[in-house]
Amino acid sequence: MRQISVTALSILLITLCSTPLRAAEVSSANISLDPVHDATGCALITQNGYAGSDRQLFIPTVTAYYSAKDYTPNASSNWFITVEAFDPNQRLDQQALAVDPDWSMGMYPAQRRLTAGSRYYVWAAYTGGYGVVGDCQADGGTESVSMRVVGEDSGLPDAPTAISASATDGGATVSFTAGSANDSPISNYETGTFNGIQWNFTPLNPADSSSPISVTGLTNGVSVTMKLRAVNANGVSAFSESFSFTPASLDADSDGINDGADNCPSVSNAVQSDVDADGVGDSCDGTDGRNLSGGLATLTDEQEIQLVYVGLLGRAADRPGFNYWLDEISYGLLTIQDLRFNIVNYQTEYLTGLGLLGRYDLIAELYDNLFTRAPDAAGHAYWATGGGASVAIDSLVLALMNGAGTSDTAALLNKAEVATFYKDRYSSYSRVDASLVIQLVDSSMASVETAKAAVLGL
Repeated sequence: MRQISVTALSILLITLCSTPLRAAEVSSANISLDPVHDATGCALITQNGYAGSDRQLFIPTVTAYYSAKDYTPNASSNWFITVEAFDPNQRLDQQALAVDPDWSMGMYPAQRRLTAGSRYYVWAAYTGGYGVVGDCQADGGTESVSMRVVGEDSGLPDAPTAISASATDGGATVSFTAGSANDSPISNYETGTFNGIQWNFTPLNPADSSSPISVTGLTNGVSVTMKLRAVNANGVSAFSESFSFTPASLDADSDGINDGADNCPSVSNAVQSDVDADGVGDSCDGTDGRNLSGGLATLTDEQEIQLVYVGLLGRAADRPGFNYWLDEISYGLLTIQDLRFNIVNYQTEYLTGLGLLGRYDLIAELYDNLFTRAPDAAGHAYWATGGGASVAIDSLVLALMNGAGTSDTAALLNKAEVATFYKDRYSSYSRVDASLVIQLVDSSMASVETAKAAVLGL
């Protein structure tokens, strides 16, 4: 088992094209395609938006590992390989056997073993822009692209699966099931972390080609989310699923939380709930009087996304942003945590708004956005200068929602309902309108009806 020290300076962005393919070419075919932007093709696109596509039947003469090479440079479309019996109602990247590595940074397989004599489609499809299917409009755009569909005697490795991480002092021991080496032995693994915009990967050094691996150089008590990918002589695999852990130096109650970060170090409570926000975990606190079961515990992804927008931006989500995050979260590519992190650290709207406020004033704004009320003095002091002062703002939004009482929970659910009502019905999005309708909502059902009437009157 080898070790890797993860530091800010050591994170390297390793792209698929940076590693030359070394497999011997055994078959190839030249293909030219002319994707035309067509509104009726919206269901075929990889990301909601442009819908132009063209495809050609491909029947390999040799069983081998296939991908497209020498694709027309600077094209505004990407290539995909699917079975002939593709589903016209499903996104192409979700059913593709192999995908252009320029699409989605290598989250999907860039190569696949195809069987001689079987029938496949090779696609070129526009992949830019945002919008829901109903928003797609033809613009007459077209382009001609060409490529070689190449079969090789060995291929890229498959991603590891069944990943689990056991926290250690400053890191974790990571176990997994190796994916297929595809006739070229796996030589190493890379660990990836998300910076709010993209996943960045760094190889194990020294190299380690077998489970388990050890990750070190992290901060105890700070949660980490990672992905893995495998390396062989031909390049790197697609990304694995995400896995999370919290490095810990001492864990007296064996709940996976470092004692220094554990709000209840004497009782195992891996879920660090503290519904009255007094700094004492529910498992140790005899005075907690709130019960959120059946309330926020049953939020849907749609509701959670809207509440992140409401809390951090003070408005209902626009359709493009909402659809992007719902797609990525639904398919397991990103998480609600990634959404909060992205807004707080990278979104200009936040950075030039709430992000300019001091912590005391910012907390007051969060309470107003989420609950339509000012914070009580004790809670305000706790999060601003007390035991909760070190909680990052993207995590604080979650902590405030988790600590919501009956009235605040009702306000959150009402705001999620109105935000969705506005998102589904606006004809022209306005941040001012999206904010105003949310400001009308409190814990009462009457406020929901008032806000919906205002939406219909816009």
